Amino acid sequence: MMNFAKYFCFHFAIFVVSVLAGFTPALSQSKDRIIEYPVFPAGQIDSAEKGINPSGLKNVLELVDVKVAGRSITIGQPFSAEEDWLRSLVFRMKNTSERSIIGARIHFGLPETKTEDKIFGFSLEYGKGLSTGIASDEQKIIKPNEEFELKFNDAQYQRHKKFFSERSSLSSFSKILIGVTTAKFEDDLIWATRCLHSSNSSNSCQ
Repeated sequence: MMNFAKYFCFHFAIFVVSVLAGFTPALSQSKDRIIEYPVFPAGQIDSAEKGINPSGLKNVLELVDVKVAGRSITIGQPFSAEEDWLRSLVFRMKNTSERSIIGARIHFGLPETKTEDKIFGFSLEYGKGLSTGIASDEQKIIKPNEEFELKFNDAQYQRHKKFFSERSSLSSFSKILIGVTTAKFEDDLIWATRCLHSSNSSNSCQ
């Protein structure tokens, strides 16, 4: 009888450990995420849309790389990431124009927040002149052929989280759509596009 009790306790303990081990990864498990271009993205914005003072320049910014948690990802292909993945999202860009840039911003849409009349979004910023209220950490002028990063800093990300906690039941998002990318020059002229070109053809807007 004692041997059976020991046998039962031993195997029950193994069962409990196995169940807990099975649940632990599930609690912290990463989910599939994806970054995409809209189905029918337009190209360069040449008109004075919403106050834009167009520069008339072509090919001002090139997308060099996209990273989440320090790992390069490919636009349009699913990848695994934790709940706060937008905090580590980085778009690395290159100034391919012949002029210096003082600020840049890229806007994203969140299709999971879409209702009949609106969709929420957010932006990643660099430098001066295109800030949405909280300055980016980097303010250096971007000279021709120089690279820079569009990303959240802590204050910007906390504002982003607060905004969505007050307006959405979602605490995290699985999909984001690349919107308008804007660059501002020293003379206040603006370049804007809805279609990015990349040194990696897989990340280029088709």
